[in-house]
Amino acid sequence: MSVISPSAPTPTSAPDITGERSRADRLFAVLALLAGFSVLAILVLIAFSTTKESWPIFRDRPAQFLFTTRWAPESDHYGVLAFVYGTIVTSVVALVFAVPVSIGVALYVTEIAPPWLRKPVVYVMDILAVIPSVVFGLWGVLVVAKPAGTFYKHLASTLGKVPIVGRLFAGPVSGSSFFTAGVILGIMIVPIISSLTREVFSTTPAYEKEAALALGATRWEMIRGAVFPHSKGGMVGAITLGLGRAMGETIA
Repeated sequence: MSVISPSAPTPTSAPDITGERSRADRLFAVLALLAGFSVLAILVLIAFSTTKESWPIFRDRPAQFLFTTRWAPESDHYGVLAFVYGTIVTSVVALVFAVPVSIGVALYVTEIAPPWLRKPVVYVMDILAVIPSVVFGLWGVLVVAKPAGTFYKHLASTLGKVPIVGRLFAGPVSGSSFFTAGVILGIMIVPIISSLTREVFSTTPAYEKEAALALGATRWEMIRGAVFPHSKGGMVGAITLGLGRAMGETIA
């Protein structure tokens, strides 16, 4: 039979902080909701202002504005087809180059790189992501354009005589071309896409990857069966943000 000492301290109940925590959660939810609606409101105002200012040209001369290439404000002629075409072509070239490289970098950092190399690579990619577009544009014009033109001339001289493929490389070539601009844009958006994709890959639950490996899957099969399905939405968002920067950076 046990005896309880009269001097033993009696247990005290923990203070009830459920009400304070609930009020803090509700306040945070309201602030987050207001922040989200403010972003939507700003986007609506931007769309309204842009549409209001551009509506006269769409009302009076929509065909001239959308389907002609001449841009001559001094003669009151405005045609944006060349600008739209150039933006689409360079953005597509940028995505073709940037997406595989970005996904490869993100996979290497999250799945293959040793810890001592992972942090330096992440720091470098994050620094490259904030470099202004004017730096990439000047680098392309002053450094890349000339050797790119030499490379294009070499391709034209060697492949231009091939019956079918030669049509892609025939004709006058220049280093300041859509292809060069697309490559520069691709280099510019690689850090953005790879940084976002890396963060998405890192959210894949460890037990899913370990389960795939335990079942005998190779590393690539584990990535294809566990990492990619879990990160599909985030990858699309990262590529979309990269495309948005490629289409919006007119200086580069």
